[in-house]
Amino acid sequence: MEYGKEGWDYVTDISRAHLTRFHRLRNLVRSLTHANTSLWRDKRSKISTRALESAVSQLLPDSTSKSLLPAVRTVAWYAGASYKDPQLLFFVSPSLETLIFNCFGPSTPAGIHGMDSGTGMLSRLAQVSCRLRRIQFTWGWGESAEPLEQALAALIRQQNGLRSFSSLMDLSEETFRALTSSNTTLQSLDCRLSSTHALAFRSFAEIMSTGFNRLEKLAVQSNASIDFTSINPLLACPSLRELSVRAATVAALQPSGVKAMAEAWPQIEDLRLRSQVPERPHVHQLSILSSLAKDMGSTLQTIELDFRVDVSTQLPSVKEPNTFKVLRQIRVGEVDRIAGGREDDVARYLLSLCLLGISIAVGVSDLFGESPNDITLTRGWRKVQLLLQNPQQIKPIDQQTILA
Repeated sequence: MEYGKEGWDYVTDISRAHLTRFHRLRNLVRSLTHANTSLWRDKRSKISTRALESAVSQLLPDSTSKSLLPAVRTVAWYAGASYKDPQLLFFVSPSLETLIFNCFGPSTPAGIHGMDSGTGMLSRLAQVSCRLRRIQFTWGWGESAEPLEQALAALIRQQNGLRSFSSLMDLSEETFRALTSSNTTLQSLDCRLSSTHALAFRSFAEIMSTGFNRLEKLAVQSNASIDFTSINPLLACPSLRELSVRAATVAALQPSGVKAMAEAWPQIEDLRLRSQVPERPHVHQLSILSSLAKDMGSTLQTIELDFRVDVSTQLPSVKEPNTFKVLRQIRVGEVDRIAGGREDDVARYLLSLCLLGISIAVGVSDLFGESPNDITLTRGWRKVQLLLQNPQQIKPIDQQTILA
């Protein structure tokens, strides 16, 4: 090949031997990744449109064929350095189930490279007959781009059997409304909300309450402040097993909220409610674990909440009547401080709730490597973790100073 004004051009034609081999193997290909974005010899590895058209015309077995790979099930496509014409459509067939669409590239003040090609491809794809089961959409700049989002919404509306949807672009109400076409099949949703769209978390939750009865996993990032009233519409999703919410602030859980969630989600296994700025009053009382053990103790495996423990924190001093049966990990977020030397109290409380032992993961502290072996060199949740691993080192209550 040689490099021209539009990109790389073929110097020699595709041989008959290559064609024979391609036609023999084309029905065996199940997965395709297109990542034509790298540099080679200081030139972007973009094949010219003329070369592509020539290659496709030779590779298609006959004039009635529309797909180069009729049995492909997964296509991962990077549009950032792609082409104006809809080359993606040559790889689409009724067998396609998973589309991983990445739209990113270098930007300039005049525009974002890759958006036009990404919008065009999604618009064409919406006109093709295929039954997608999974869509993973990555927009390299996070913030919304209206033409691209409209094309994505149009594609989603054409699907009525989606099982999984994931997006790293701030999405609007239009896109979430489009998902209702698959509300009876969607099992997993991972998305970001943006206040610039005037889509409040509660509005999003109300959309999700419209018949998403098979939804098992929901992960949401939002720059809004939410409380249990905002989450309440999600109680209409009876199959939920995993809920992860990361928002500007998440109001502290109350026992009544825990009970309502337990009744609505009898199979809940993973509960993560995190604030971007975990300060009072948006941190959870550690004693809320007693309510979680009482109402969700038979199913919860992972808990991730922002806790703060200080001298005023009330912790039961007797054995808890309700315990976690299958809990494996408590992630305590990024507030790793425990004031007033209460680590022994916290460890004793957790042992009373978790008879089979428990792993503690600390957000920020996890970045600094393994804990030291000497327990006197660590504080806060790191010390609690070591005490749980070595319960014989927990000080008995009568050896501790009674806090006023």
